[in-house]
Amino acid sequence: KTFTHPTKKIIRIITFSNFDKHSSPLFKQTKILKLSDLIKIQISLFMYKFHNNRLPAVFDSYFMKTSKIHKYKTRLSTRHAYALPKTRTNYSIFSMKFTGAVTWNEIDKDLKPFSMKTFKAKLKEKLILDY
Repeated sequence: KTFTHPTKKIIRIITFSNFDKHSSPLFKQTKILKLSDLIKIQISLFMYKFHNNRLPAVFDSYFMKTSKIHKYKTRLSTRHAYALPKTRTNYSIFSMKFTGAVTWNEIDKDLKPFSMKTFKAKLKEKLILDY
């Protein structure tokens, strides 16, 4: 017996689909995000708040922009990217310092200047289009 993720079962029930049908088109059709994408949106919103100085002062030095590392322009510095911290363990790879920087660096630079509400809506729209 194979394991089926509960959200995939639920989406198939909601859409009255067969249980062997692929779930990605169903998520796209209903415009419901997968759990992994919900997590990605929350991390992206945290990074948006950090990037726009909307977090408490304790986070001010939590991430470092790539433009502060190099004195010259690089591809990442023009995209308002953050440097990835050095990691040696899985614990550090799954930390917010690492996943936050990776997630923010993956977001299109065209989405970053919007207001938070528009940023969230456009990011959700983009994630659903990728299904």
